Amino acid sequence: MRLTKKILGHRITVFRKMKGLSQEDLAYGMELSRSALARIETGHRTISALELDSIARILGFPLEEFLSTDVGEDTASALDPTATASSNPAKLRTVLLYLLEHCAGKPNVGETVLYKMLYFLDFNYYERYQEFLTGMKYRKLPYGPVPLFIDQFINGLIEMKDVQRVKCRYQGFLQRRYLPLGRPDMALLTPREKDIIDNVITEFADMSATGISDWSHRDVPWARSTMGQEIDYALALCRQPPHSVGRASPDHVIDLNTE
Repeated sequence: MRLTKKILGHRITVFRKMKGLSQEDLAYGMELSRSALARIETGHRTISALELDSIARILGFPLEEFLSTDVGEDTASALDPTATASSNPAKLRTVLLYLLEHCAGKPNVGETVLYKMLYFLDFNYYERYQEFLTGMKYRKLPYGPVPLFIDQFINGLIEMKDVQRVKCRYQGFLQRRYLPLGRPDMALLTPREKDIIDNVITEFADMSATGISDWSHRDVPWARSTMGQEIDYALALCRQPPHSVGRASPDHVIDLNTE
């Protein structure tokens, strides 16, 4: 397939909508007029390399996904509205609402910090118990691990009035934030799951987006993965301090599962 201005513009439109941004939002972040962005998205204006790099950074997608002449499996799935973020949507909803109940009031906790906290609670839980918590998959991107299909899932929560998306400027950058409207169903979380989540909140809720992204870059699962590809949970078992949370003893695992 030949990459044309129209195809590239359509991809920008799709990825922008996946992030819940209007043309005004994206144009503002790029310091570009809305009319100029509209012409780019309709294929009537050539986009410069710097402008495309700016769009990729704001939307959080690698440049390869905008420029590829063959849409890969991950990208095709991300554009599929039926794709699911988690094998257990009800638990993921509860985890997200629980995180937001405790962190949404902090000015540093925008989308980037929230997504990295999800990564750490999932991989910390897997390292400790060799089981999945939310069941989400994560992809290695330049600014750290990002959960696949999370945008569609959150858009669904917004439609159900469980979450509200707000946009603001924080330290000079456009920030997407989420406010909880619904209540988490705590009956869906086991004591050990809640313990892992609470530890992640304690450790990361006050970190900046740059700080938590840098910390994720030093984590073995991200560091040993290929850029743009899915991160293997098994890499969490290769962690070393200070990232390692340790593995539960077999007796401890059995006791918790039989309560």
